[in-house]
Amino acid sequence: MINQGFVEAVSTLGIMNKRFFEAVPTLAVMDQGFVEAIPTLVMMNQGFVEAVPTLIMMIQGFVEAVLVLVVMDQRFVEAALALSMMNHRFVESFPALAIINREFVEVVPPLAMMNHRFDEAITAVAMMNQRFVESVPMLAMMNQGFDETVLALAMMEVSCC
Repeated sequence: MINQGFVEAVSTLGIMNKRFFEAVPTLAVMDQGFVEAIPTLVMMNQGFVEAVPTLIMMIQGFVEAVLVLVVMDQRFVEAALALSMMNHRFVESFPALAIINREFVEVVPPLAMMNHRFDEAITAVAMMNQRFVESVPMLAMMNQGFDETVLALAMMEVSCC
């Protein structure tokens, strides 16, 4: 009976040892997946960081265009005041006023295009940020699976020994 118990214990130990070795490749695959996910996450974060200076430059360009528009608007107002003060020279002042008004109208479409590009850049950055946030739970789940496998493996090893 003692010999039979010994044989059964050795057999059980052999099965546990076999399961331990079967778990090792799975653990290696999970670890490889975890390691492979890190560069992708780093690249996405780098893309997010690289988009920020572009966005800042576009905002700066937008602000500069607004300042130009303000200066032109000021000139437009100054021309209107000069026109009201010199009513007898209305006909002579009108062509100059028309030129200023035309320059004002020409600036509006580029400003609208810059604003449109600004909106597109914000959307692109938001999408990148969303993808970054979406990959975090997957990474956490992989890490949790990795931890759970290590724990199970440790428990099997404790039971084994």
